[in-house]
Amino acid sequence: PFWCLAACCVAVYASVLPFNNVSSALLFQRDFFRPGSVWTDDKDGRDWVYDPLHHGRSWPSKHPPGVHCSEARARDEPFCRAIAEAMAKSNEVMSEPFSMSAVLTPLLG
Repeated sequence: PFWCLAACCVAVYASVLPFNNVSSALLFQRDFFRPGSVWTDDKDGRDWVYDPLHHGRSWPSKHPPGVHCSEARARDEPFCRAIAEAMAKSNEVMSEPFSMSAVLTPLLG
């Protein structure tokens, strides 16, 4: 019984933990901040499209040209606020299994 339980634990951890490592980024891009999002540059009025696979009038990173969201002056930019909201939502969704586990484990054993 002990080794069977140990093998089940290893199997669960081997399948769940790798998913947890990538799922926040997956949720972020797939559900909350999709490629194809359009933003207008306040400086010159140009539109930029978030498309990590192509170049041209798009940008391949989490920051459009001229805006880096880690800088204090850029945190009020609409793009940076949307990024922060999307990250918060994806992190909230990823915390649900851990919250359920914390509540249900004592009850179910």
